[in-house]
Amino acid sequence: MALSIPFLPPVTKPGAPLDMPVVYFDDFVTGGYSRDLALSSESDPGAKFSQVADCGEWLVTVVDGDGDNTENITCADDAVGGQLAVLTNDKDNDSVEMQLNGESFKAAAGKTLIFETRLKGADVSEFDWFVGLSITDTTVMTAASDRIGFECPDSTGDIDAISEKDSTQTTTDTTKDIADNAFVILRVEISGTTKARFFVDGSLVATHTTNIPDDEALTPTVCVRNDGGAANTLTLDYILVTQER
Repeated sequence: MALSIPFLPPVTKPGAPLDMPVVYFDDFVTGGYSRDLALSSESDPGAKFSQVADCGEWLVTVVDGDGDNTENITCADDAVGGQLAVLTNDKDNDSVEMQLNGESFKAAAGKTLIFETRLKGADVSEFDWFVGLSITDTTVMTAASDRIGFECPDSTGDIDAISEKDSTQTTTDTTKDIADNAFVILRVEISGTTKARFFVDGSLVATHTTNIPDDEALTPTVCVRNDGGAANTLTLDYILVTQER
């Protein structure tokens, strides 16, 4: 799988320091999450994904309308290159939100910050979603004050570009849609604190110059929420975040 950003450090003159970027990348070849029903808690709270704060790499927040605890997060055994499947519970508005522990990225003057992911949904007309960077919050889709990325808040499959600062949003319908079980590459490039460009499958679909969240540190975030009485699955191929140091 070819990445949009190379990991090789820049070449510099002898004796000069390397301007190494800050990089987070996960190809999801390992990890997972499940609920131990007998204990009504996680079987391994120290695993990669955890509902126990500050235990795993990712904090998982679950809404489960009837308490059946059927949500899970799994790495597919037969997916070459790694894929992560996020399964919700089966009631309307049941959701799974995931945030990488630690807010390590912040828009800054003179720096470029990039978020990219490749994802697909099982039934895109039956769930809402958000992917991108957000302030730490357990209700990102409804209450996060600062975030930037892509979302579909109305279970239509539409892809919206969103930048939000201090609870004020700029939203653009990219006119691109996702189809059932079809991967799409979503990328946002934040230039300093004044401009964000949004790309879908390599095509520029929106440019925002307002409400760039530059006064809060952010972290990679994934949210999926049901719109109907059936479980849904969002599948992630990879997440890449990189920023000039």
